[in-house]
Amino acid sequence: MARRHKQKHVWTRRDGPRPTEPVRVTRRNARRAVGGGFTWRSFAWICGGLAVIVAATALAIASASNQAASAPHVPTVSTDALVKGRPAPDFTASKFGGGQFSLSSLRGSPVLVNFFASWCTQCAHELPFMEESYQRHKDSGFVIVGVNSLETGDGIGFYHQLGLTFPAVYDPGNPGKIAIAYNVTSSLPVSVFIDKTGHVDLIRIGALTPEMLEQEIQKLS
Repeated sequence: MARRHKQKHVWTRRDGPRPTEPVRVTRRNARRAVGGGFTWRSFAWICGGLAVIVAATALAIASASNQAASAPHVPTVSTDALVKGRPAPDFTASKFGGGQFSLSSLRGSPVLVNFFASWCTQCAHELPFMEESYQRHKDSGFVIVGVNSLETGDGIGFYHQLGLTFPAVYDPGNPGKIAIAYNVTSSLPVSVFIDKTGHVDLIRIGALTPEMLEQEIQKLS
């Protein structure tokens, strides 16, 4: 009997859709799946771009955090009124260069609290000889505390330009909280001399002279 050979069926479009067969995933298949545009090198570029974006975002967040951390804090001020012969209003504020300063920490020393701003021409005249007096008398305990208030420009740049070294603090606002407590709301300079017990000895509105400053230092020492 003759053996019948089974004829192999050849698929044609008339037979309908070709049955789905499992496809082995290869690099070539991956390139074909996206029209030949995707390569492993493209994948590496994408990953590198994402890494750059993540790093830039982290840097921006860190920079914002540092700026927030370095920004001066709003001063805290006591409710005492500025009256000659009475305790001077205490305050705690951010120092130029960082850190906090409290007026009460100077109890036992004669103190000059001087309000200044970069736009004040009289301040620019008196601050240099104030610095000279501070250098002459600081070893005996005399301290000058600058309060940068009513500022509309670069107060710390002004401070460094004049070569000042005595401590100075920020009093942001127009007027700031320290300025309000010391009745400094419109004009500068203003100087307040405080004795060793923390009481107000002299309130001077307007510029000092070297002679007036030396006389008051000798009085308080």
